[in-house]
Amino acid sequence: MGFLGMGYTKDGKGVSKDDAEKNGFFMFFELFGRKFVKFLKLNMLYFAVSIPYLIILFFVSMKVVSFSEIFSMTETIKAQQALGLDALMRLTFITLVFVFWGAGPAAAGFAYTLRNYAREEHVWLVSDFFEKMKENFKYGLIIMVMDLIVFAGGLLSMHFYLMQSIKSPIWMIPQVFLIVVLLLYTIMHTYMYQIMVTFKLSFSKLIKNALFMAIAKFPMNLVLSIIVIAITCVLMYTMAGMWLLLIPFIYVSFVGFILHYYAATMIKRNFIDPFEEDKEKTVSIFEEK
Repeated sequence: MGFLGMGYTKDGKGVSKDDAEKNGFFMFFELFGRKFVKFLKLNMLYFAVSIPYLIILFFVSMKVVSFSEIFSMTETIKAQQALGLDALMRLTFITLVFVFWGAGPAAAGFAYTLRNYAREEHVWLVSDFFEKMKENFKYGLIIMVMDLIVFAGGLLSMHFYLMQSIKSPIWMIPQVFLIVVLLLYTIMHTYMYQIMVTFKLSFSKLIKNALFMAIAKFPMNLVLSIIVIAITCVLMYTMAGMWLLLIPFIYVSFVGFILHYYAATMIKRNFIDPFEEDKEKTVSIFEEK
């Protein structure tokens, strides 16, 4: 059985692959420009609601790993510089985790809003955001707990393998394997929340289908992830710590829309459009929210 019980390679009826990709590229910037004020409001709302979770991530990272210890291992960086870099890198790292992994139930409201923006469907920013938070609270909370466990365990493991690889290169093998697993886990999140707010599925099927989609669309998912990281690196290089001021206002919405626009488009094109004419068959396979 394929994703949601259907195949995943067929494009939507009447739309060629090349035209869809071309239109999608330009449509992304058109939508972002046209709804810029709404993206600002969404960013501020999502960030404000997620502050408690971001604080938890910050303190968990403080307990688990020290970036200053890693930086101080190089002779070119002094201890005082290492402490400054630690703060910048820690905040940047947590921000990227926030962007890629989301913030539990709040991420459901964020994903739903971005999905509707991508589809050019109406959405009430505040009321629909909190409605989707409440509607998907259980699954969102489970994912949040999973993320905290993976976050702490992943940092501990990466730090351990890094220290061991200095002594023996053989430890780079499990380190690379861990990186691949964490990469897939990261890519899954956009699809988890998009599927969560679009279809009614059990949690196990939600995870299974998100993983399936992350692998099926892995090349483009990887490209988009690299683009998001590249944008972040450019901001860090050109603005240093000042770029962090963008996070509460527009950064999260912009890079988040890059990921969610593609995920929402792929889900609609491959699993909704081809079957919209056969309503009876569609309902028998999955129920759209």
